[in-house]
Order: sequence, then structure tokens, then C-alpha cells
Amino acid sequence: ALMAILLKIMGARRYLEIGTFTGYSALTAALALPPDGQVVAIDLNRGYTEAAKQYWRAANVADKIIVHLGPAKDVLDQMIAEKAPPFDFVFIDAEKVGYPDYFEWAIANLQDGGVIAAHNAFRGGGILDSNNRDETNQAMQAFNRLVAQNPMLISTIFPAGDGTLIAVKN
Repeated sequence: ALMAILLKIMGARRYLEIGTFTGYSALTAALALPPDGQVVAIDLNRGYTEAAKQYWRAANVADKIIVHLGPAKDVLDQMIAEKAPPFDFVFIDAEKVGYPDYFEWAIANLQDGGVIAAHNAFRGGGILDSNNRDETNQAMQAFNRLVAQNPMLISTIFPAGDGTLIAVKN
């Protein structure tokens, strides 16, 4: 619901999701976008996205959602090559070690005033333990610092659930 509210407030038309899983957030975005809005969803797993398509069809928003299957980095590079228009909102919820790369791509391909949101910013509290050597927790610690230190952004972590980092591009 938070993303739907943000999308409505900002009048977003183009939404990118890196990591779709079963399609809940893509569905939420598609319902919040105007009739001519577009959701671009990226995931590696065909089984998950096929399941998601059933829900999208049932909600009558399947025509708003374009699915790309494959490694996110490859799909994002393809979008650059095809000169895809910038996005209003980018939601990152894929493998955590890739977050810094997805973030850099998002900054370069986001409208001014656009929003980047990233799920699992707290990693179950693991990011607070500086002695935790888990690769995923270290990646999220580095990602959170990267965003917080970026002068092009205003950012915070919304503390519900496992935390969602939200940043607005100045």
C-alpha cells in the first residue's frame, strides 16, 4: 500500500521492478498507475512470473505489465541499448549483492523527482551487527551507506517489516 500511495502522490506513469517473484508489488503498482501507465518487471524465474500473470489477468492489469526474464543486469543493459525512456519509480527486490549495481542504474535512468525503493533494508536486523560477516548483510550495509551518502538523493528507511529504503532523486 505504501508504494501505491507514493505512485499516486507523484503521478507516476512508468514503474520498474527488479525482482518480481510472485508479482504482488507489480500488481499493486499496476493498480495504482493511470490507465496508460506501464510496469516493467524483471525476474529470473519463469515459474514465479507465470503464476504472477494469473493474478494480473484476474485484476485486469496484465496489459500494463511487461515481463523480462533473465539476469537483471542483462535486461537493464538491453534497456539502455534500446534507449528506453526514464522511469518514475524503481523498486529493487532481487539478490541483495546486486543492489549497488541496480541502484547506480536506477539513478541514471530515473526522472528528476523519481523514487527508488529497495526492500529488505534491515535484513532482519543483521545490518546492525558490524561483526556479521554474512555476504548479504554486508552488501545491504554497503548499499544503505551508498544511498545515504549520495548528494543527489533524499533518503530514509521506512521501518515497517524488514525495512524499505526510499530515496527521492533531487
